[in-house]
Amino acid sequence: MKKYVITNDKFYLGVLICFLVIIFPVLLQFVFFPSKLPSNISNEAWASFWGSYIGGIFGGIGTIWAVLISTGMTERIQKENNDKDRNKYMNHKTEISCQRNADRENVLLQIRENFCNNVVSTMGKYYADINRYATLVRRKDQTASADRSISIQCRFVLHSRLDSIDSAKPLLDKLDYIHRISGDENVMLVDFLDKSEELLMETSNFIHEYSK
Repeated sequence: MKKYVITNDKFYLGVLICFLVIIFPVLLQFVFFPSKLPSNISNEAWASFWGSYIGGIFGGIGTIWAVLISTGMTERIQKENNDKDRNKYMNHKTEISCQRNADRENVLLQIRENFCNNVVSTMGKYYADINRYATLVRRKDQTASADRSISIQCRFVLHSRLDSIDSAKPLLDKLDYIHRISGDENVMLVDFLDKSEELLMETSNFIHEYSK
């Protein structure tokens, strides 16, 4: 709580009251008691009357001053409490907003992570199947039929997930190129395997950039 501040008006009022309290006995001595006016009341009675009368005035002034001071302090305290409550509410509101933003960021991050994991998993299946298919195509004595149905399915899934992402275009171009030359017997197997390795590297680059 802030300290009570005495303004100029209150200071001068206090000085005036102190001055009147000090000058009051002097006024009684030199103004009221030496009066030549006839009176049936003794000086003691007059002193008692004037003491009660002026004392009541001073007491009333003092009471009013105390009430004004108390009212001012009460209003100031209420304002400070209201300010504290308002600040506490705003801080709480800010904390809630920050927490919601953090939760939203965490949710988005989790969605991105799940998306990247699905892309990597699908690409892994494609890589394994397309290499198997390319190897079988280039064998002279094939012991198993060359089939790339899994690769076709994985390629379709990857396109459906990545076509709308601009940064994935180099990856999809590399994917289509690998898919196109996988059945071309004019491309040496070692060269094809090198190209498929580049597809994995392109996938890793995309995941790294997209997950930021």
